[in-house]
Amino acid sequence: MRRMLAALAVAFAACAPPTTLKNVQVAPETPRPKFKNVLVVGLVKDPAARGSYESDMVKALRAAGVQAEASQALLPIGETPTREALQRLVAERGFDGAMVGTLVDSRTEVRAVPPSDYGGFYGYAGWAGPTAYSPGYLESTTTVVVDTRLFRTAGDGAPVFSATSESVDPRSAKDVTEQLSKLTVAELRKDGFV
Repeated sequence: MRRMLAALAVAFAACAPPTTLKNVQVAPETPRPKFKNVLVVGLVKDPAARGSYESDMVKALRAAGVQAEASQALLPIGETPTREALQRLVAERGFDGAMVGTLVDSRTEVRAVPPSDYGGFYGYAGWAGPTAYSPGYLESTTTVVVDTRLFRTAGDGAPVFSATSESVDPRSAKDVTEQLSKLTVAELRKDGFV
């Protein structure tokens, strides 16, 4: 019975979505601006992770009918752009919005799972002994947290949307960014921004 419950728990855990949006906040303004041309910026030190975030978000925005460009092709890699450089870029390219993703946290938690004992003293007797005991083990869970914000580029550049995502046990940056971009754009569509 315990083995069946353990198997069910593993099956349900496998079905859980690895990336979820949390803390979604939307500016209370009405009417909501429909964005047409968005600059996508990944604020991540790793150029490959930045590229993955930007390309997946651009792809998802374009699929929603929004023109979008990755900052990696427009801004020097490894340099922090100045306010003036960003304003010039926005004006030259006609961006009405900027989607900015920031890696907030990446942590691994290790948990000790104690040994299980099925059958007590009599389960250990004879041939059943090897099947009655399973040793304890360590189980690790990695969680990646990304903050995504959509800003208007006009006026004061106020944020109109923000969300924090959590990705559990991703195998790569692509695992995080593919799901994150689809979830984010779906939320933006629901909220009337795209």
